[in-house]
Amino acid sequence: MKLYPLRVFQGGLLHGRFGKNAIPPPFRAARAHTHAGFTIVEVLVSVIVAAFGLLGVAGLLAKSAAYSNTAHARTVVTQKIYSLVDRMRANPKGVADGNYNTEDASSAGSSLKCTACTPAQMAAYDLYQWSQELRAPPGELPGGKGSVEQVPNTNRFTIKVTWNTPSQDPAKKNTTISYSLNVRP
Repeated sequence: MKLYPLRVFQGGLLHGRFGKNAIPPPFRAARAHTHAGFTIVEVLVSVIVAAFGLLGVAGLLAKSAAYSNTAHARTVVTQKIYSLVDRMRANPKGVADGNYNTEDASSAGSSLKCTACTPAQMAAYDLYQWSQELRAPPGELPGGKGSVEQVPNTNRFTIKVTWNTPSQDPAKKNTTISYSLNVRP
């Protein structure tokens, strides 16, 4: 066994060939042999965990797209309702006479275009145009229908629009969504 010279350093610390506070080689603990790399089981577990994580992200993206489509449809419906409200404000006599009250706007109106329209004709034309807006462009509001109902004894109206969306439940084909807005033209 080879001995290495040790000398006393200031403050009583050992100092020798191996540096300050070093223990000479014969007194060092033997290092345990460590494995470098992964076993096949560790790799399989990490792949399975990653696969479940990716499935969760895919489900999250699908739900996000569905909620985004519903939010877009509600925005479009709100714009279309305010379009009808603006038409009603332009025809106060037709509103007062109750010409805008209808359970189904698509059946209440006509495409008649006139130059000197009565308030009733203007209301019928407005409802026809509005029902056409609810149907176009294709895919924006599938199956879009609207109704206008005056709240009794007030000058307020409830305008309701319904449309279909693909159902999240595979057993159902479509889900009907309804959006109502209470307005005063």
